Amino acid sequence: MVLLTGGYAAVASYYVLNGQVNADEDFYALAAMKATSGEVPYRDFAYSQMPALPYINGLAMRVAGFGLVNQRSVNALWGALTLIVAMVLGFRTGGWPVLAACGCVFALSPAWIYFTCLGKTYALAGFFLILAAASLYLKPQGLARVILCSIAGALAIGCRLTVAPAVAVFWTAQILHARTIKTRCLAVALPLAITCCLYAPFFLASPENFLFWNFQYHAASTLDAPLGFIVKDNFWLAPGVLMLLVSGVVAAVAAGRKASARGCVLMLAAVVGFVAQLCMKVPYGENSTPLLGLAIVGAVEAIAATRLARWLLPASIVAAGLALLGPLPPVHRGIHQHLDEAARFVQSHTQPTDTVLTPFPLVAIQAQRATTPRAEMAKFCLTTEMDEERARRLHLLTPQTMRALIEAREPAAICVTSFPSPWNFYWTVPSLKQAAPGVMRPIFDAIIREYEVGLENEFFTVLIRRAG
Repeated sequence: MVLLTGGYAAVASYYVLNGQVNADEDFYALAAMKATSGEVPYRDFAYSQMPALPYINGLAMRVAGFGLVNQRSVNALWGALTLIVAMVLGFRTGGWPVLAACGCVFALSPAWIYFTCLGKTYALAGFFLILAAASLYLKPQGLARVILCSIAGALAIGCRLTVAPAVAVFWTAQILHARTIKTRCLAVALPLAITCCLYAPFFLASPENFLFWNFQYHAASTLDAPLGFIVKDNFWLAPGVLMLLVSGVVAAVAAGRKASARGCVLMLAAVVGFVAQLCMKVPYGENSTPLLGLAIVGAVEAIAATRLARWLLPASIVAAGLALLGPLPPVHRGIHQHLDEAARFVQSHTQPTDTVLTPFPLVAIQAQRATTPRAEMAKFCLTTEMDEERARRLHLLTPQTMRALIEAREPAAICVTSFPSPWNFYWTVPSLKQAAPGVMRPIFDAIIREYEVGLENEFFTVLIRRAG
């Protein structure tokens, strides 16, 4: 366990420092900072996921610090804990060979490690899902089992709503496996009560925003992907895990009534979760990252209960090695250094009360400056699809408002990429189409008139107000 966790930590540290920047990392970091500073998601700022992550990661970053490396390090910690819990559950199933099988498949899956380290929802959602899985290893009649499954499942949903189908499998299993009326009633009531207590206040604080950012924003997206891309992207996320999952399903079917009930529940949760991801409009393989812990623990549980158990460890090593033959996660060496340079420049050329307009709020965060109001969603803060009043209520900028802010020179600095990119405010919400060049040209013309380049490195360009 120490060796495998150490191997994970070594690979994770590389991606924490050099993993290519993801389009979403910035607004997750900003949401965490705002939520733990007293602002309420949806009511006070835009945020496109359920509200648990900003509070949990925000509290962690109050200790670790706010920034690109800090946020990724916190998520890498959740990934390490997920790995450890998976190995412990494997050990309880079949001793050290099963423990090693779980660990090898994870430790030799660079894509899983990369997406776990990114400043997104995957790591924490996966951690809570594996805790929900761990509840199945407690006494069936014990109240602790129901409580752990209910809390962990509710928090997993609070990190990422798309894991709800997998959580529903756990909650249903708790109801069906309950041996007394009291336990069955608790298995029904507790998940509902905990979920309502945690998230109803956010809905009541701003119903329109809650529904828009958790449902309409995702449902209205016109992004799509061809079937071949979807299959390939999901397969190379963790080939060893997926191959063992297929083997586990085959083993469970062959075993019939002798199959491990616990393993079947875990595999069913993973499969239901995968299918739910594939039904989304943009089923990127990375979206399945939180489900891999359930898949591997369920698969080894099912296989360990059969005569194939003695082949589990060598088969896992071979299957895990397949991940090294596929495309490795994208890297941008020294990306944290480019961001640090941009943040230092912003800090030295602005006042503490100034704001920064940028699709990369991490620059403003690390410079200890506020972002321009209504630009919290970073690359996704612009809308050309709604009127000004509704855009204001949903904490979005219209092209007219953005241009007016720039012409009034309200932002003390503007930070964009040093290369042409749709990240530079070209996405329009909620369709996530790219705004027409004619719509954006007046905005960039205003930037050129009112601002001048102060810093330009390999990734970031920082503009400051022209003199006079």
